[in-house]
Amino acid sequence: MRDSDRDTPDSDGDTYVVYHDWDEDDSLSSTVVTAVAAIRNVEPTAIDPLNEAVDPDALNTIFENRHGGAERSGATLTLRLNECSVTIHGDGRVVVGAPGEAASGGNNVR
Repeated sequence: MRDSDRDTPDSDGDTYVVYHDWDEDDSLSSTVVTAVAAIRNVEPTAIDPLNEAVDPDALNTIFENRHGGAERSGATLTLRLNECSVTIHGDGRVVVGAPGEAASGGNNVR
């Protein structure tokens, strides 16, 4: 995650928005786990394994830049993890809804 954007709740406090930094060593799947842990106010090791919602390697691969370096800015994936709705955007934005917030149709890829 970019330090300047870390754990940024929206105005109603029910959603966290963080940005994955593609230039850092942390994987996108790590950013997702950290964001869900933040909104749940627990350590990342205290949440359900990510692979119960999505294959972490596949998640990382889906959002990698295309051959030639083109970003996948239009891609989105929505999933549920630890009762939170998580939407991942190709630009690195990860939006995590508070536990119990309705997900937009389970695990979806656009």
